[in-house]
Amino acid sequence: MLRELEDACVIALTGEVDMETVPLLMQAVHAAQAACSQIIIDVTQLTFLDIPPLHALLTPLYQGTPVWVAGPLADEVERLLTVTGAVRDLHFYPDVTAALTAAQAGLPVNDGEGSGTSGR
Repeated sequence: MLRELEDACVIALTGEVDMETVPLLMQAVHAAQAACSQIIIDVTQLTFLDIPPLHALLTPLYQGTPVWVAGPLADEVERLLTVTGAVRDLHFYPDVTAALTAAQAGLPVNDGEGSGTSGR
């Protein structure tokens, strides 16, 4: 679930991420915050995301740790991010490489505008 790169930590989400996975996800989020100054959430293999895990993923962002989202969003995940308003706070990139490039370049991640899900 967690992979450390030179400039960021990548948390890869696969399948359904729901209430049952929150403790494991929180461990990954805390480890990423401790090890890296930036976090990339890889959603390439994510099919479902529930609200409590979403809150866990947004916590670092609201604590000042830059968070990028990499990969195409499943329709259900996109709906959740839109309905909760989280889509405004996140920036989306087509893959981990593009998100890492943005992280290395220091592109803004939470400017109040968000980048939504453009490109989908």
